[in-house]
Amino acid sequence: ANVRAAAAAGLKEAGAEGKAATGALIALLGDRDATVRAQAVEALRGMGVAVVDPLKAGTESDSPIQRAAATRVLGGMNAKSAVPRFRELLADDLESVRLEAIVALGALGKDAADAAPDLRPILDEGRHDLRIAAFTALDAIGPEGWDAAKELMALMKAKDARIRAFAAEQLGARGIEESKPHLMASLNDMSHLVRRAAALSLVAIAPADPDVRTLLEAAKDNRLLLSPAVAEEALASMR
Repeated sequence: ANVRAAAAAGLKEAGAEGKAATGALIALLGDRDATVRAQAVEALRGMGVAVVDPLKAGTESDSPIQRAAATRVLGGMNAKSAVPRFRELLADDLESVRLEAIVALGALGKDAADAAPDLRPILDEGRHDLRIAAFTALDAIGPEGWDAAKELMALMKAKDARIRAFAAEQLGARGIEESKPHLMASLNDMSHLVRRAAALSLVAIAPADPDVRTLLEAAKDNRLLLSPAVAEEALASMR
C-alpha cells in the first residue's frame, strides 16, 4: 500500500506529464487502502478537465468503491458535460454513489437544471442523507416553481427525526417567519434533536416574541421537552 500511495503521489507532482497514467490512477480509486485512494483522488484533481472523460468511464466500474470515488472526483471538477452521467448514477445500486451524484449536481447549480426532475423523487422519499442532499441540490439549482420555505415545512413532517431537525435548522437560518407555528409545535417533537433545532430557530426568527419566550420557559420546566441547557441557550439569545 505504501508503494502504491507513493506512486499516486508522484503522479500528482508530475502534473501534465502524469496524465499518461490517468487509467492507472482511476484504477487506484478502487484500491482497498484508503491512503492510496486519497492520493489517487488528489492526483486526478490536479489534472483538470483533461481527465473528465476517463473519469466518466471510471464511474462505470464494477467496483463500487471506484465508482463512488470517480463520481466524487468528477463532481469536484464542475464539468457540465458530466450531467447526463450524474443523472444516470442517481439510479446506482450503491447509496454512496447516488449521494456523490446528488452532491455533484448541486455543485453545478443551474447548469444541472435538467436533473431537477430526477432529484425530486429523492427529496420526497428515501434515506435521510439522500433526501437532505437532494434538497440542497435542488435549492442550488433553483428549478422553476421551487419554494424552499414550502419544501422545508413539508420536510418537518418527515418520519426521520434527522430530516425534521435539518428542516427546523434551515428554517431558522433562513429567517422564514411563516414557519413559526410549525417550529412552536415541534417543541413537542419526540426527538430531542428536533426540539433543540426548533427552539434555536424560533429565537433566530422571533427573538422578541413573548409567545416564544412563554413556550421556552414552559419547556425549560419540563425535561421531557427540552433539557435545561438547551432551554437556557435559547432564552439567553432572547435577552
